[in-house]
Amino acid sequence: MTRDRKHQPPTTAQGSETLLNVLNEAADGGYGTQFIAQEDGLIQCVHCGSASGPASFDIVHFRRLEGASDPADMLIVVWSGCPTCEAHGTLTLGFGPNTSGADATVLAALDLHGADASPAAPRVSLEQPTQRPQEE
Repeated sequence: MTRDRKHQPPTTAQGSETLLNVLNEAADGGYGTQFIAQEDGLIQCVHCGSASGPASFDIVHFRRLEGASDPADMLIVVWSGCPTCEAHGTLTLGFGPNTSGADATVLAALDLHGADASPAAPRVSLEQPTQRPQEE
């Protein structure tokens, strides 16, 4: 007996987000560059190739993801700008029991306090930032 396709279970958990969907959403919002956690605890910008310490990244948003078939597959996607070239991008890190040493080191050093964790991803503003008045 052949089952009707509309009665088959979904291939991903209902209501779950995939990493690809989150990265596409980030890229659509202007965060298309990738950052990579390095074994030495630095974060490399794929756009300019520079490596910077986690404390130099201003985190504007983050999203936690869990695997659809295995909740132990835990990821966090972080939206930020490169402190060297100012390219906007994302850093994807594992956390929890299956995380790599590089991801754990970088995640421990990132300052996520004050970053937006809402489901709505930020968009890069095309307006020039206003200049602060110079102190005399």
